[in-house]
Amino acid sequence: MRSFPSRQLPVVLLAGLTRTSMETVESAVALTLPDAALARFEIDVIGGAVTRVVSDATGVVERDTVPLDHTCLSCALRHEIVPTLARLAESGRWGTLVLSLPAGCHASALVHGLPSLLARRPRLRMAAVVAALHGPSLLEDLCGDDLLRERDDEAHAGDTRAVGEVLVDLLDCADLVVLDGATERTGRALIDELRAPDVGVVPDPTELTSGELLATRAARASYPEPAPAWLPARVSDDGVTDCTSPAAEAAGVWTVMVDSWRPFHPPRLMESIDSIGGHSYLGRGTFWLPTHPDCPALWAGSGGQLSIGSSDHRPTRGPRTRLVITGCDQRRNQVIRDLEAALMTEAELAAGLARWAGVDDGFDPWLGTRSASA
Repeated sequence: MRSFPSRQLPVVLLAGLTRTSMETVESAVALTLPDAALARFEIDVIGGAVTRVVSDATGVVERDTVPLDHTCLSCALRHEIVPTLARLAESGRWGTLVLSLPAGCHASALVHGLPSLLARRPRLRMAAVVAALHGPSLLEDLCGDDLLRERDDEAHAGDTRAVGEVLVDLLDCADLVVLDGATERTGRALIDELRAPDVGVVPDPTELTSGELLATRAARASYPEPAPAWLPARVSDDGVTDCTSPAAEAAGVWTVMVDSWRPFHPPRLMESIDSIGGHSYLGRGTFWLPTHPDCPALWAGSGGQLSIGSSDHRPTRGPRTRLVITGCDQRRNQVIRDLEAALMTEAELAAGLARWAGVDDGFDPWLGTRSASA
């Protein structure tokens, strides 16, 4: 039996949309890291329990189902996932731990919360976050209008998130993307547009290397705001820029970015919101309105569904409008025109924000009243 008495064990986190693709990548990881233990977790929302299966090269080591008072991922993280990882590390039996999350889970919430919990466990360190994606269905998954519960109502009962929203959330926190199955050109171009510049893409699980899996997550650059994958030589820091890379252009994919200190004009944004957010675009970022000057707003769109909500983050240098929108249809120029028209002009701002006080802008259901946001 191998023993690892003193060094920290790397924890590789694996997440994906479907269990089928995740299992393919799990098998590849097991071959790449033969001294690894795989801890797979599944949450039964209806039954109110979490099932844990631990396996290694010898087969299944343990299997157990534990009832939870609240079947949410954060509760499972605190009460079952982290304690299990700590117990496996203390055994000294394995050199790496692979944490396989429930399929379709809100991965970024766990990725952001896990490092601080692992920091309290001196035997564990966070390694790569791996996104396991089904290559043949990427275009449909990212740009289609399916909801998660429509794909599997038993596993995702009551989950109204769009499939594309789940994938964009995963791409935002992944260090490595592994594609299971042949990927259509447009789907691959979308992945390249949405991932951060230093996130690697492995086109086949059999091409995984131990170096990619065991990289220290802290070494990865931080991208606090959504950023286009490619920036042209001239970028407008007070307007809209076409950030479509030559490779994306050839595949029929485009990306535009609005980056401005100016807010959106509420009525003009409302008039064009279906055009900007109601199509199969992948949009993410923040914006602000003169009717809610102290309430930065979050923008998240996919598959024709748009989610708008208030952000807890208050920028120290004042509010800013920064959106990145990616699509694969023929409406790029229309989206650019709509975004440019939605921004308030300097003349409108010079008239002062006080005149917007108490104005019903139509966004209160998402952002709250102005008095609540101040």
